[in-house]
Amino acid sequence: MTSDLRRDIYSAIQWAFALPVLAFWPLVSFLPMFGLFEAEATILSISVDLIFIATSFIGLFSALIGLRWLGGPAYRASRDAATKRGRAFAAATYGAVWMVAYGAWAALT
Repeated sequence: MTSDLRRDIYSAIQWAFALPVLAFWPLVSFLPMFGLFEAEATILSISVDLIFIATSFIGLFSALIGLRWLGGPAYRASRDAATKRGRAFAAATYGAVWMVAYGAWAALT
């Protein structure tokens, strides 16, 4: 009983962190595209914006779709709830780090 309650509490804490990040990260991922068309764009700023686009939600989602298409029936996601929760938490952590890094870059430029 206690381990089930503990697992449920940990799951609720993980989803409380993951849901806001996973909701806003796809929207924030479009911001580097606007940096490509700035009036004072330099080679460095364009390169960094392209790197941010490639490592954003857009790039990772495109890579996931490509891997599933190339992998065929052998590449399928697990249906286990713990695995899905772990993947969502890992994606949310990556998204949070990506948004902090992009925010720092945008503040410096």
